[in-house]
Amino acid sequence: MKKISCAATRTGVYCPSIIRFTSDATPEIRPNRSFARLLTCPATSLLSCLLGLLTLLAGTESSDAAEPEISASIILAATKGEVKAKSVDEDFEVTLGAEAVGKTLDENFILTTGKDGQCVLLFTNGVLATVKPNAKLFVREFRQESFSAKDVPPPAEMTEEPGASHLKLHLDFGDLVVKAPKMNKESSLMLSSPLGTAGIRGTMFQMVIVRNPATGDISGGLNRISGDIEFTDVAGNLTSLASGESMEVGAGKLGDAVVSPPPGELLDLSAKYAPALAGEVLPPVV
Repeated sequence: MKKISCAATRTGVYCPSIIRFTSDATPEIRPNRSFARLLTCPATSLLSCLLGLLTLLAGTESSDAAEPEISASIILAATKGEVKAKSVDEDFEVTLGAEAVGKTLDENFILTTGKDGQCVLLFTNGVLATVKPNAKLFVREFRQESFSAKDVPPPAEMTEEPGASHLKLHLDFGDLVVKAPKMNKESSLMLSSPLGTAGIRGTMFQMVIVRNPATGDISGGLNRISGDIEFTDVAGNLTSLASGESMEVGAGKLGDAVVSPPPGELLDLSAKYAPALAGEVLPPVV
């Protein structure tokens, strides 16, 4: 798996811990001195770091004279505890520690987190994925049209992705939170799982998937915090969630769908399923 420092290979500037975890496991921006000229980020969203990272990936600072071209990149924005990535193409696994923050990963890899592990992946289309402990996420594909860093608006104003893209993720099990800007009409963002597939057009949502080691059954849920999202379960049933709605889903070990309750108000999916993901208890029945 190729890993390239987003700055060291081109400008000699290393970029540690641009985004760090707070005590409640919520990432926040704390740029170091090397990034002060690019990332002020006093109280903005995580996407505030995107412009600085894109500029570094292009190997130059933004200016009226320079128009660096940015292509699809997957950046390790933060990591904590045990986190590993395995390249499907090369059948090679690496541990992603603090020294890997700010580096890029090739598509088609499997990311796993241990009991104390979590990480944040930043895609150059503006998608931010937070992978929590005891998870297995497959980053299948990420393609994006090249675009000029000069055309990227101020981070606080970034409401749409900077270039058309196609991103495919698969959550085998675990707890995943995704924040995505409004997608272009030509773009697609698909998150599949053993319970079904979510199609995203720009949203913030959470998906949790848990496997029952005793029966092989699968259960979990989906929180739509904002934006547009449609979920198709393994039986082909389509559900459109409204902002602030949640749904729980189940499936048998052979992939047969379980009758699920109708969508309702947001649930604390992390608190409900975290003990089962840690192997402390059996998953709750949907």
